[in-house]
Amino acid sequence: MERPCAWKKYTPQQIEELEELCRGYKQFLSENKTERLCVKAGIKMAEEAGYVNLETVIAEGRALKAGDKVYAANHGKDLMLVNLGTAPLEQGFNILGAHVDSPRLDLKQNPAFEAGDMAISTRTTTAASRATTG
Repeated sequence: MERPCAWKKYTPQQIEELEELCRGYKQFLSENKTERLCVKAGIKMAEEAGYVNLETVIAEGRALKAGDKVYAANHGKDLMLVNLGTAPLEQGFNILGAHVDSPRLDLKQNPAFEAGDMAISTRTTTAASRATTG
């Protein structure tokens, strides 16, 4: 089954809006080459959008209420943004997850396999391991 090309459905204005979005995304990637830089930039954007650091809220002893927007960063490598809704938790909640891919070379002191002049190392990082190991 052949699917129609979505590009043919866009108006010139929609294509320009998409191109503008892509230009901003490419600029963001050019300026933030590691997950730490992406998280730092994400915190700046969150604060500009009215989010408050959860650690600050806790330190001040403030109670959160419906409509509050808070964020939490984990070792500068993970970022969570929270919008507190008005419905009770028993009625459910929405979670949107994303992650940062940063091209880099991770070297391990002890490779998984070594023979002659060649060493092979595998690295698996998951949100759970990253959160518990820092």
